[in-house]
Order: sequence, then structure tokens, then C-alpha cells
Amino acid sequence: MLWHHSSRPDVPLHLEGMGFLGVDMFFVLSGFLITTLLQRERDNTGGISLTDFYARRTIRIFPIYYLLLAALAVLYGVFKQGSPDAQDFFSDLPYFLTYTSNWVVEETGNQGILWSLATEEQFYILWPLIEKLLRPRWALGVLLGVIGVNQLINFGVTDPLTARWFGESFNDLSIMESTFTPIALGVLLAHMLHNRRAFGALYRWLAPGWTPLVLLAVFLVFLEFTPADISGWPRLVIQLWMAVLLASLVVRERHMLARPLSLSPLKRLGMISYGMYLYHMWCLHIVREGLSVAGIEGELRLWLFPVLGLLVTVAVSEASFRLVESPLLRLKKRFATGRRKVQT
Repeated sequence: MLWHHSSRPDVPLHLEGMGFLGVDMFFVLSGFLITTLLQRERDNTGGISLTDFYARRTIRIFPIYYLLLAALAVLYGVFKQGSPDAQDFFSDLPYFLTYTSNWVVEETGNQGILWSLATEEQFYILWPLIEKLLRPRWALGVLLGVIGVNQLINFGVTDPLTARWFGESFNDLSIMESTFTPIALGVLLAHMLHNRRAFGALYRWLAPGWTPLVLLAVFLVFLEFTPADISGWPRLVIQLWMAVLLASLVVRERHMLARPLSLSPLKRLGMISYGMYLYHMWCLHIVREGLSVAGIEGELRLWLFPVLGLLVTVAVSEASFRLVESPLLRLKKRFATGRRKVQT
């Protein structure tokens, strides 16, 4: 997302403007990881503790999110009191507080990205319940139903109906473009890899060490030649390809992308990535304003903006991780997956 929001506008590559698909890839990965953890917990303990799951997610997600909202409330309520920006923020605040901003048209500057976090939270609330209460066959039925409804949205079949019910602007929401399909595909992949027969079939196709690299290269070429409007078949193919690419990365530990993905800088970025997600729009805003105050324009600005934006975002996110997130994350050990063994 940082790339998408800070990339140069004059780069003659169509791929340069496709950074928004990072959200789809994250959704696939999130659906896969969360479901895999739930399945392992059930294997190790004989069940799924919803209390522990929600506690872990709360410790990870809530603290810096609500700290950011509190800081913005002070900014708009004290320093920009009565301004149009303040009115927009406090109008949107109930949706930010309840993780429902993906279903409304937000007006607050630099907060439009929070629709994806709201979508994640809704997934965290609902899917563990389904995994716990339903048998795998029934859970699979729910999953396929979600994908089916999402594809009706993706192909525009539901547009007239939703426009009539909720207004034309509803169809322009990001959640109506991305929908829940990538998360559902990640969940489906987790179930497939948890099944011995399905795992064997995927392994036979994806086991060669060069597979992830080839899949990634073909994927990037495909993105370069996709139309500007990717709704319909292009988006579905992209999301399916993401799931296959993820499968190729996890069916075996040793492959041609294993070493690059294990580099220390990338691993560290992964650790602070949640903070980078939350803070990057504000960090980019500060850099943009700073460059304007310094009178830096033209070609130099085009080069400095993404570089400084990345450095500032990493610095702020690293400080947040060390000072706030890391101490709190130690509490997650009390709610660790699989900490209670099955009594025999």
C-alpha cells in the first residue's frame, strides 16, 4: 500500500498503478494464516477457544489503532476545532470505532485505507465461529456460498439492486470492488492443505523449487497487460492466481524464493507491517507537506517523496512496535494457540 500511495505518476508501466492489489494478496494470506492456526489448535487441543482467539486479535489490533484514533480526536477536536476536516472526522468516527467503515463513504483525509482493516475485523469475528461450530463440510458450503455471492458483486450482477437499496455510491465502495473473495480463497487453501489428499495433489503440481518464481513472473506480466478496470474475470483470475502463488510458497520450505523472503530486513518489515499500514498515509502527508515547505518541486520531489515516505513510515512504525506493540504482544503468550493439550 505504501508503494501504491507514493509511486511516481510518470512511470510508463501499467504495473506501477496496480499496488492496490496488495490488499487482495494480504486478504488471501490472512484467510490462510488465521484458518491454519485454528485448524492446528483444534488438532492439538481437540477444540477452538474463541476466547483465546479474540484475546490474541484484540492485543494485536486494538492498542495502536485506538491510540491513533485518540490522537486524531485531539488533533481535530483541539487544534482544528470546527473545521471541515474536523467535522468529517467526527462524522466518520463511529464507523472507525466499530470497524464498519468499509460499508460507508468516508470523508476523513488519510483514513480511507481503514476499510480493509474493518473487513479483516469482520472476518475475525465471524469465521472462527463457523470453524468452531460447523463441520468442515458445512463450513466449506458457507465458504463457497460467500465466494458465489461475492462473484455476483464482482461481475456487476447485483449493481442495480444495491444501487436501488443503498444508492449509486454504495457500488463504488472498496469492499464492493475487492469483496471477501480473497479472504475466502485463503480459507479454502488452508482447508485444502489440511486435507491429506488435497495436499498431495497440490504438492505434485507445485513442489518444483522454481514454481513460485515462475508463477510470480507470469503474474506480474499478466498484471502489466490487464485493463484499467479489473472487475469481472480479471479480478477473479488475479485472486485465484494469488492463492496458487501462496500455495506454491508453503507446500514446501525450500524453493527459489525462500532465501529472499527470509532476509532479515524483510522479516523485520513483516514484524512492523501493521504499524506501517496504519501510519503510512499520515507519514506520507507529513513528508508531502515538508517538501512543500522546503520548496522542493519537480523531478527531485518525485524521487524524494517515496524514499522519504518509506523512511519516515519505517521509523515511526519501528518506534511504535518497540514502545507500544512489543510489550503488549508478550501478553499473547497467555492465549497461545494450542497451549491446552487434549486430556487423555
